[in-house]
Amino acid sequence: EQNGAGQVGLESVFGYNALEIGANIAFASSVPDPRSAAYDILGAGYVISEGKLDGYGDGERPLQLVEHTDNVWVYQRGRILPLARLVNRIEVIPDTEQAIARVHQPDFDPAATAILAEGVSCQTAGDTELGTAVVEEKRNGYWRIRTDSPAPALLVLSETAYPGWQVTIDGERVDWQKAYTAVRAVCVPAGEHLVEWTYAPNTWKIGGLISLAALGLLCAALVKLRREESRR
Repeated sequence: EQNGAGQVGLESVFGYNALEIGANIAFASSVPDPRSAAYDILGAGYVISEGKLDGYGDGERPLQLVEHTDNVWVYQRGRILPLARLVNRIEVIPDTEQAIARVHQPDFDPAATAILAEGVSCQTAGDTELGTAVVEEKRNGYWRIRTDSPAPALLVLSETAYPGWQVTIDGERVDWQKAYTAVRAVCVPAGEHLVEWTYAPNTWKIGGLISLAALGLLCAALVKLRREESRR
C-alpha cells in the first residue's frame, strides 16, 4: 500500500508515479496473496496494510507482524530476494499470461530461475555456481552494481522495467530485457564487471531539444531587434 509505506519510511513496489504503477501492477496483483512469489521478484520485504491481515500467518512463508500504529499494520514477509541478483537458469515464455502463471506454480523458484519473453544474448549455464551482484550505489535514476560470476549470467533487478532506462557494462552500452514480465534484466559476462543503469528517457531529450530550439529562436529575435534599433 503506497501511502502506508510512506508513513513508515518504506518504498512501495507499486511506485509513486501513475505511469510506473501501470508497468507492474498486473504482475504484483496476479495472485491476491502477500506471500506470493510475485512479491519475492519485486523485492518486497514488508507488507503494509490499512487493516489487520488475518489468515496469512501460516504456510511456507508466513507474514510476521512487526509494527502497528493506529491505522497501519506492518508485516515482514517470509522471503526477501536481493534488489540485484544473478541467475543462470532461464525459461523463455513469450505469452505474458502464461509467464505470470508459471511464476506462481509450486515448482518454480524465482531465486534461481528467470522468465524472459525471448532468448538471451549470453549462454548461461544452469549447472554452474552463481556469482555475486553487489549494489554499490542506488539513487533516483541511477544504479551502480558490481558483478562477479564464474560464467555468463543474467543480472535481475527487483525494480520496474519502465521504458527509458539505459544500461552499460564496463562503460559500453548494451541492451536489456524484461524479466518475469515486470522487472529489468541484462546479461553479464563471466568475471568481474561494473554495471550502471541510468534513467534517460527520450522524452527528456526531446524536451531539451525543444527548449534549445526555443532559446535559439529567442536569441535570433533579440539580435534582429537590436539590428533594427541600431539602424534607426
